[in-house]
Amino acid sequence: MANLNEDPQLSQAIYYGLKDFPVKVGRRNEKPQPHIIFGGITVQAGHGQFTLLANGLIQLEVTNPAALEQTLVNGKCLPADEPVQTVNHLDTIYFG
Repeated sequence: MANLNEDPQLSQAIYYGLKDFPVKVGRRNEKPQPHIIFGGITVQAGHGQFTLLANGLIQLEVTNPAALEQTLVNGKCLPADEPVQTVNHLDTIYFG
């Protein structure tokens, strides 16, 4: 995954590998510390995680209900009753 940023100088400057699952996403001050750390003010503790499915696809799950409105996949929020989505190559995921 590549980090995209409003500032073109920072966009795609950081890459995250998804190989040791589950890959947790959240804030720096969590215990245990997540694998992918974002500092945005709307990123929640325990924001979400990526898991590898048996069929080889990767699934994003929003694990903190407060993070649902701040998590978008291709510009759309995940439904509150199903905060899980399989992600595909070139999907854009917004945390916070």
